[in-house]
Amino acid sequence: MLRLVCIAIWVVHAYAKPHGPSVIPPENPDDPVYLHPGHSKSVLVIGGGLAGLSAALELAERGVRVVLKEVDEYVGGRVKARRTIPRHHGDSDEPGWFNGTVSVEHGFHAWFKNYYQMKDVRDRLGVSHLYRPWPAVHYRFRHYKPEVIHSEGPYPLNLLRIVRESPNLSVLDAVRSLGSIKELAFFDYTTVFNRLDNVTFEQWAKSVSILKRFYDIIFAPSLSVTLNERGTLSAAEMLTYQQLYFLSDPHASDREVATADYGTALLNPWVDRLRSLGAQVITNASVDALDVTLDQHSGELRAAGSVDVGGGHYDGVVIAADLKAVQRILKRTVEHTQKDTAASQAILSRLSALSDRVNALPIAPPYKVIRVWLDQPLNADRPDIMETPDWSPVNLVAQYHMLEDDASEWAKRTGGAVVEFHCYTWTRPDTRDEEVWGVIRPTVVMILPEVEERSIRVVGYHVESHHNFPSFSRGTNAARPNFDTPLQQANITNLAFAGDWLRPTYPSALMERAVSTGRQAANLLLKRFGVQQVPLVVPPTNGPGLPFGAGVDGGNTKGERGGRGTGGDEALIHA
Repeated sequence: MLRLVCIAIWVVHAYAKPHGPSVIPPENPDDPVYLHPGHSKSVLVIGGGLAGLSAALELAERGVRVVLKEVDEYVGGRVKARRTIPRHHGDSDEPGWFNGTVSVEHGFHAWFKNYYQMKDVRDRLGVSHLYRPWPAVHYRFRHYKPEVIHSEGPYPLNLLRIVRESPNLSVLDAVRSLGSIKELAFFDYTTVFNRLDNVTFEQWAKSVSILKRFYDIIFAPSLSVTLNERGTLSAAEMLTYQQLYFLSDPHASDREVATADYGTALLNPWVDRLRSLGAQVITNASVDALDVTLDQHSGELRAAGSVDVGGGHYDGVVIAADLKAVQRILKRTVEHTQKDTAASQAILSRLSALSDRVNALPIAPPYKVIRVWLDQPLNADRPDIMETPDWSPVNLVAQYHMLEDDASEWAKRTGGAVVEFHCYTWTRPDTRDEEVWGVIRPTVVMILPEVEERSIRVVGYHVESHHNFPSFSRGTNAARPNFDTPLQQANITNLAFAGDWLRPTYPSALMERAVSTGRQAANLLLKRFGVQQVPLVVPPTNGPGLPFGAGVDGGNTKGERGGRGTGGDEALIHA
C-alpha cells in the first residue's frame, strides 16, 4: 500500500507545477508616470486602514493631491497601533509595573510570502528589515497531540511532509482523504465560486469524504482564523485560502512577523511618506455621505466629495472604510440624495441599487483581542505563537515579549510576560472589558496549566472589541462587489471601492486584499487622470495540478464587465 501511495504521489508531483505569480500591467502604458505639472487633481480617500493608505500612496506618489479621512483617532484599521497605559487588573495593585506607556495594537498578524503588494509597500517605505521569518506553526488541540506544521516544497510533497511528521496522522489518513485533491490540485478561481459558493466548507468536506482527524488538523485551523463561523463559511472562499497559503507556491505558507509594533514597523513611516508628498492625513474625521451629481451631457454620475461641513469637492473618491462604514455611507448618500429636489430619478435608482447590493452583505460575528501583562513568564517551552483551533473562545495565543521590542523591554525590566489572546466569533456581546479575562481564564488554564499551577497574575490588560469584519458565509459572493463596481453598475466614473470585503478577480485575502484593491482603486482614478497605472503582482488563479494552463481562461483577472483587474484588456505577464 505504501509503495502504491508513493508512486501516486510521484505521478501527481510530476504534473503538479505551481504556475507562479503574474503581473497585471497598466492599461495605459503610454501615459506619463506622473501627473502633468500644469494639471491639478484631488482625491478624497475615506478610511485610513491598509486599503485607504494603499490607495493614497499610489495617488500621492504620482502627483495627485490626496486628502485621507479616518474616523478613528489612529490610522491602520486592523493593524492599528498606539501607546497607552494598560488598565489595572484586580489581580495586582503593586505600583511600578508600568513606568509610562506601552505599545498596543489591534491584534497579531502574519505577513505571508505571496502578499506581493504589501511587501512592495514595505520595501518602498524601507521597513522590511523590521520583519523576521515565522518558520513553523504550533497548534494545540483538545483531542489530538500538539502539532508543529511547516509546509515546505511543492504540492503534494508539502502535504506528504506534514503527514509524515504529524504525531496524529498517517499516510493512510491522507489516502482516505484523497477526495479533496481534485478541488485543491485543480483549483480554478474563475469557476470555484459559481460551483461551490452556495456550499459551506464543512458540507464540501463531508461530500468528498475527508477523514475527520485529517479535516480537524489540516483544514479546521484555517477555518478558526477567518473570523467567520465555521459552519457558515463558503467552500469557495476556503478553497481560495488553500490556494493562497498552501498550493500557489512551494513556499506559499512562508510568513513573517514584525519585530516592532505596527506603528514603528509600518504605519508611522507610511503616514510620514504621505505627508512628505503633500497628502493630508486627518484622523477623527467622519464622512457621513457623498455628494453625487449627474453630468447632463454624458449621463455619468460623479462623486464630487462629501456632504459634511467642510467636506470639499474632489476629482475622485475612494471609499476604503470597513464594510459596516461603507454600508452606512452609501445608505446615507441615498437618503441625502432623496432630499435633494434637483436630483433626478436616474441618480436615485442607480445609487439605491448600489447601496442595496453592498448592504446585503453580512458582517461576521464580533471578536475580541485581549493583551495581558503577567507578573511572570509562561513555561519556557511555550512557542512564541500558538494557534488553538478548538479551544473556543481562545483561537490564538501570542507571546509578544518574544516578538516585539517594546514588549520585550517591558518583560526584561519586570521579569513578566506580555501575552495576547485572540477570541473570534465572540458569543457574549455584553461582556465588559474588565470581564473578558475572567471569561476566558478557565480556557486559558486548560491550554496553559502553569497559569493556575504557578499562580501567574495579570497586572494589566488591554481589550480590543470589534464587530466590523466581513462575513464570507455561503451564498454571499454573487452580491460581493469589486473595486470598480460603482463604475460598472452605477456608472459613477470617479468613485472606487477598496477593502478586504471585496471580491477581486484573482486569489487574495485579508491584508493583501485590502492593499491590492487599494492599488486598483487608485489605478481606476489614475487612468481617468491620464497617469500610468501601477502594476499588480497576483498569485496564480489555478492550482498546481492543471498542467500548462489547460482549461484556464486567459482572462482570469477580468473585472465586472470583462475588463482586467485594473480595468483594461492587457494580457497577464508571468513574473
